[in-house]
Amino acid sequence: MGFGRSFSSTIGDLQLQKALALTDLYLENLSKTTDPDIFMVLCYNAEDSLSQVKKAAKHNGDKAMHERIAANYIYFGDMLDANGHRREAQTFYDKSVKWG
Repeated sequence: MGFGRSFSSTIGDLQLQKALALTDLYLENLSKTTDPDIFMVLCYNAEDSLSQVKKAAKHNGDKAMHERIAANYIYFGDMLDANGHRREAQTFYDKSVKWG
């Protein structure tokens, strides 16, 4: 890419709301792809992004934010389950309980 140092590409540099919006984009695109390789890349990116959101929101008392994170974990689990990754899906369902 020709962006050089003009743009930040790390999720950790994003504000909480923007990192959550990025997570939403990754998760939304999981349902749009039929290519298993692209699906796994999106899963990796979504998990990384959601991890950053989780770190930023951990000590945040915003109940709506915590519910949104829980909803993302459930949706992630649903997408994994629908694509035959049941064990991984259960991990995300379990994480949703901690946030919801």
